[in-house]
Order: sequence, then structure tokens, then C-alpha cells
Amino acid sequence: MTKVLIVYASDYGNTKKMAEAVASGVTSVPGTEVDVKFAEDVTQDDVIASDAVI
Repeated sequence: MTKVLIVYASDYGNTKKMAEAVASGVTSVPGTEVDVKFAEDVTQDDVIASDAVI
């Protein structure tokens, strides 16, 4: 399974909505797992565990 981490920062929620839309597209690809996280909540382990970071 391919793991994709999508990182965003958003003051008003617009960028979060875009990140969630990207996540929706990524999950339409069979064999992918997506994690959407606010930038301040991302850990080094999150990045290391991911095959791709957006």
C-alpha cells in the first residue's frame, strides 16, 4: 500500500478544504492510503512513514 501524507496550513479553512479535495482524489487510486495533517501536527515519523508528501 502506498502511503501519502498531505500537509496543509490554513487560517480560514480554505487550504484545508483543498487538501481534503486532493486527498479525495488520491484515495480514488487503488492501493493508496492518505493522511491529511495540519503542518504543526506533522512529526518526523509521519514523514518517514510516507511514500509521498504533498
